[in-house]
Amino acid sequence: MFEKFSVLWHLEGDPELHVQAAGSSYCDGSYRIERRNSMFHVFEAVESGRGTLEVEGAVFHPAAGDCYLIPAGTDHCYYSDDKEPWVKHWFNASGSAMEGILQSYGLQNVIYFPGADLTDLFRRGLSELEPLNGEAQDGEGAAVLIRIIRELAVFHRKLHSNLPRLSEEGEILRDHLEQHLREHPPTLAELARLIHRSEAQTLRIFRRDFGISPIAYLLERKIETAEHLLTYSPVSVKELAQLLGFEDRFYFSRLFKRKTGLSPLHFQQQQRKNEKNAENR
Repeated sequence: MFEKFSVLWHLEGDPELHVQAAGSSYCDGSYRIERRNSMFHVFEAVESGRGTLEVEGAVFHPAAGDCYLIPAGTDHCYYSDDKEPWVKHWFNASGSAMEGILQSYGLQNVIYFPGADLTDLFRRGLSELEPLNGEAQDGEGAAVLIRIIRELAVFHRKLHSNLPRLSEEGEILRDHLEQHLREHPPTLAELARLIHRSEAQTLRIFRRDFGISPIAYLLERKIETAEHLLTYSPVSVKELAQLLGFEDRFYFSRLFKRKTGLSPLHFQQQQRKNEKNAENR
């Protein structure tokens, strides 16, 4: 049994969205976690092996490629198979905004995501947080967690809808763009090489699967992530621009206002005002 804690956060007060700990577990037959009225939400992706998850009487058997989300406030336990032990990656998160975030993505009552296959996303998130081990960086942790929540929501909607599945090429292109949320956007030529198609074919494939161009998709995702971080974390506009790969924060602010009708600062202030109004009702 071996566990690697990639990040452990220690903050004062009650942050709205807070990654408490994250890491990887290389289990054996003795691995068992049991909690009563858990104080945090648990997000886990199983890379290999199998095991059992029990949450408030419901029983699941997560195996390689599966994910699960254990809500705070629950009695639960999970344990690894002794013959095929888990290798899994996880994030523990808390904060007053967690329930609202999960509800906004339609995940408030969802625990098990069979076949979600988000191991690479979890591992990339851990690699981003690892250099910050022990530091109070709620913006960084929130950005990683929201990406995970969004992808779980996308998978859940596909699993329980009649929407046509994306093509394999569309999924490759989308995943590559998601990896570049914090960087300069990849060129169309780079995307074309990725799926061994011409640039014109690549653009047609992406438009067919998503209805917009790759660059428009990437900007929409950056703005969506910015809205959530401005709502649920204390990140500043300057920090947010850097998190999302914008070298010029003023360009980012203009883009955000064009897409949402408000500047990032005014958007954040409006969200705080709405939150206070809701508390006073």
